[in-house]
Amino acid sequence: MTTLVARPARSVKASEQRHLLLATQHLRLMMLMLLFAAAVTVVVGRLAWLAIEGVAPAIEVIDSRYKNFKFRLKFEDGADYIAGLSKMTPLKRTTEVITHRDGGMISTVVNSPGQSKSEPITLERGITLSHTFEEWANQVFSPLGDGGNSLAGMRRNIIIELLNLQGNPVIKWKVYGCWVSEFNALPELDANAFAFAFESIVMLNHPFERDTDFAEEDAGIFNAG
Repeated sequence: MTTLVARPARSVKASEQRHLLLATQHLRLMMLMLLFAAAVTVVVGRLAWLAIEGVAPAIEVIDSRYKNFKFRLKFEDGADYIAGLSKMTPLKRTTEVITHRDGGMISTVVNSPGQSKSEPITLERGITLSHTFEEWANQVFSPLGDGGNSLAGMRRNIIIELLNLQGNPVIKWKVYGCWVSEFNALPELDANAFAFAFESIVMLNHPFERDTDFAEEDAGIFNAG
């Protein structure tokens, strides 16, 4: 025969209070977690907005930079552009540095500008029916001998045009007194190769300058739309 033992009323009431306290604490914990999640969502959204606002001006700046793969060259005394031109080395000027110090100075030197020189320019183009490079190089050296040289025509002024993506000139540079110091008539030939044949010249030149009379693009076009 089973004997039922009645639990004291005080013990039952204490147990209910503990369960109620645990439930209250659990509810508070869930509310705190929801508030934390909401705060994180707001912060992440704000950071994303700031990132977009910060990137947008940078994108406009990048779009306003001209590309290096659209350009063309021509002689100042001619109307036709050099055909097949695909590569040109940088337009570069270097100024030598002269250092000096007096005996009574502190242990340092004074730097002053010296002579300036323009670096040689290399032009490379695919071999075509045009003999522009060869004819110009022959002004310095002729297979016919010294009598075939034409020193009067060996120096020519070059105009370099940088183009935008629409193919319109945006910046022009003038390079003065160019003459051919090196002429590569043929590249290395290989019956097993898969490439175009290129010829190239190296030009020595006098100082160059940007054509300030040429109207560049309006910077406002990059902010349109």
